[in-house]
Amino acid sequence: MTVIFELLSIPFALDKQSVQEGSAALKHVEGHICSYAGTQIEDGTTGYIVVVWENHASAKTALGSMPTLVRPLASAAAGATATTVASAQRFAYVANPTNALDAPTTEFAVLTLRPGAQKEDLRRSLAALAAELDKVNAKHAPCAWGESADQSGEFLMTIGWDSVDVHMEAVRTGPAREIIDSFNRLSVTGFKHTTLTRSS
Repeated sequence: MTVIFELLSIPFALDKQSVQEGSAALKHVEGHICSYAGTQIEDGTTGYIVVVWENHASAKTALGSMPTLVRPLASAAAGATATTVASAQRFAYVANPTNALDAPTTEFAVLTLRPGAQKEDLRRSLAALAAELDKVNAKHAPCAWGESADQSGEFLMTIGWDSVDVHMEAVRTGPAREIIDSFNRLSVTGFKHTTLTRSS
């Protein structure tokens, strides 16, 4: 079953009260499955909200009312407004991402297709990497990924880890490293980590 994975990036660290207020609004939107919130480990200043939807229609309906849904978050940032506080991207995931989101550390890897590269080649590489990571990191499997519904050629992979250090060690050598290295000719790749809390 395909689910829609929505990632909102907030340009400030999230506080608990704002997350609770925003999540209370999300829970009543039709098609909402669950949502999570956390702050980027690397910079400590970027907030993330993840919302998992049943289908595209639900996500699109919610996107139209997103300013209302994130208004409680906007109040936590001086001078921010509900329309500028969040940037949202939606991805169609086949695998259920919740196990990765429940992990102590969650990695978001964003891959943007290089000019001239083929989507199908990148899809095959992502599927191969996901299968390999599920072997070495079984307790947080599946490694889930999907293609952007908003921007052609952009993909997101979501992986659960025990820690950032465990992630880096797991992909330092071996088959996973070889697959990741092969991405260089296909995509521009960046990754960040967060610790997420399920908020609804």
